Amino acid sequence: YGIGFGATTPANTPGVVATGQELVNADIQVKFGSIPATVTRAAMYPTFIGLYYIIVTVPNVADGDYQINVTVAGQPLQSGSLFLTVHK
Repeated sequence: YGIGFGATTPANTPGVVATGQELVNADIQVKFGSIPATVTRAAMYPTFIGLYYIIVTVPNVADGDYQINVTVAGQPLQSGSLFLTVHK
């Protein structure tokens, strides 16, 4: 989940509740360390105002802790370090 991922199609007016059909226009990339994950959906979260969500498939990585690196339109998120523990 996050905020500020930019324009969507169809467009969402700021301050209006999202339907969940508003897909993010920008290219979003997610990596576990340096290994790319598959982004299956990036959209506005239904019934919320201004909240986005990203659905990713965890890449085939070994068990362990991974820094999650997200870029939106080539720009890294400004949220500090995010980590996720993978355990199969």
